[in-house]
Amino acid sequence: MKKLQKVAVLFNANKGYDRKIIKGISRYSREVASWHICVEEDLVTRLDKLANWQGDGMIADFDDPSIVEFVMSKNIPCVAVGSSYRQTNQYPNGIHYVATNNDEIARLGVEHISRLGLKNIAFYTGFTDKHSRWAVEREQAFIDHAAQYGYQQQDIHVLRPQNISVDRVENINQLADWIASLPKPIGIMAPTDMRAWHVFEACHQIDVSIPEEVAVLGVDGDDLILDITGNQLSTVTQGSEHMGYLASSILNQVMAGVPPSDTIHLVDPIGLQICHSTDLEVISDIYVRKALSFIKNNADKGIKVIHVLNHLGISRANLDKRFKSALNATVHEVIFDEQLNLVSNYLLNSKMTLQQIADAVGYKSPQYMMMVFKGRYGVTPSEFRKNHGA
Repeated sequence: MKKLQKVAVLFNANKGYDRKIIKGISRYSREVASWHICVEEDLVTRLDKLANWQGDGMIADFDDPSIVEFVMSKNIPCVAVGSSYRQTNQYPNGIHYVATNNDEIARLGVEHISRLGLKNIAFYTGFTDKHSRWAVEREQAFIDHAAQYGYQQQDIHVLRPQNISVDRVENINQLADWIASLPKPIGIMAPTDMRAWHVFEACHQIDVSIPEEVAVLGVDGDDLILDITGNQLSTVTQGSEHMGYLASSILNQVMAGVPPSDTIHLVDPIGLQICHSTDLEVISDIYVRKALSFIKNNADKGIKVIHVLNHLGISRANLDKRFKSALNATVHEVIFDEQLNLVSNYLLNSKMTLQQIADAVGYKSPQYMMMVFKGRYGVTPSEFRKNHGA
């Protein structure tokens, strides 16, 4: 009988992000590798207990400096998982790194807030230390994309406290004071769902309405936090499970002595999960509002730009100009995005076949849908479903 390889999984799974990575690792082991996965009983990494551990490989959280130091002291094959860096020369040398794409996370957030028609935009980074480089990376990418989407410097607001109290009430009070000082209406993005929940708490404390005065967007798709919010929080869902699966595949190659040539492996977010906290229409242009309503209600009927124009009785040049002014997008781009969001939701939340999904969304054939989908996401619909679970 072949001896099972021992793989240590070094994550602190008190967050949905880490748990989904571990889920991807366990799925790869179950489907491909049949590893003996080494984790603590409560899924908390205790490095002192691993001082004399002898195994075949490790998959480690490289957003945790203490874990990085531990891994680098061992002569054991390892794949790093963590937040992306803005510059490729910032990644650790000599190790394969699977990274969540912070730039694309921020871009999706800015695009969503922009398309709500909000003229003010903000990022609540929260307190940062050596363990939260990812929050700063997302903040900086958010500022860059906000500028690219036409926001002026005075309309972009950021809160990153330089210190934090052990008193949680004091911290929420500080956040509430900042929110009270912001122009309204405004869209606030946070680097995680938990920090977005803090924005919820602060808004409730000062009687600021969500989403009418403050639209709130998180990151992670953390089922527990979403449940705490009553499933009201909109979020950018990361490809966390796929990160774990991909890291496992790379580690398997490294342990076999045939590592991939590339060492940096970026994983894009799955997409947006839109709920009450950003369910807002503040666009003043009545033609744009009516067009968006028509697109949302008919995206599953295979509509094209001409159908929107006929519904409104307006020229394409006129409507595209209005869309560009209000949303920084064309009518075609909005239809395209709405239809692909429907496809990704069906892939993630149903067992429908590709033919059934193509029919439901109004694509002329599953082959055409597959081509369009791969052009946007870089993978086929079947690969997307396998990577992210359905």
